[in-house]
Amino acid sequence: MCCRFIGTIIVVISALCSIAFLLAANIGTIGSEMTKSSIFLLELNFKNVDISSIYPGASSYSGSELGFADAYMFGMYGYCKGEQGTTTTSADKIWENVHFQSSSCTKSSINYEFNPLNFIVSEINDNNKANIKIDAKDIKLPGNLNNYINMASKLSKVIYICSIIAIALTLIAIFCEVFCCCM
Repeated sequence: MCCRFIGTIIVVISALCSIAFLLAANIGTIGSEMTKSSIFLLELNFKNVDISSIYPGASSYSGSELGFADAYMFGMYGYCKGEQGTTTTSADKIWENVHFQSSSCTKSSINYEFNPLNFIVSEINDNNKANIKIDAKDIKLPGNLNNYINMASKLSKVIYICSIIAIALTLIAIFCEVFCCCM
């Protein structure tokens, strides 16, 4: 009887830890700017990028004139933009492991997909100081990124769906283990 009880406790504690990690992965990037930027999939640093290699019509403009922030952090549910390499230590906006200071974050969306072409076009059209408007055909991305963009989009959905299924199955396992222990 004692071994059965200890086995149940171990299973339940393991399952509760699993739930905690899954919830952190799913809910962690929905909260504040700090939480959203501390759990990220991709970081882009535009501080020293030659913008004319991406947008050939911008040879006389800097990245900041075209509306690009120094750095971007992309997560499962959106992205944050801000400055890279700051030395400020404000607990609300600084993450010392990546030296990223967030200036703003997008609204979280479960269906968020990172598409570099759409991202670059929207950043230039929405934020530039040179009053330039561009289309997707004006942007030149290196190589054939469409396959990678499509794969990343599908992978993002699969990760989200699998983690929701894992949360449900873990809750069922906890319920079954506790129910079987009580019988």
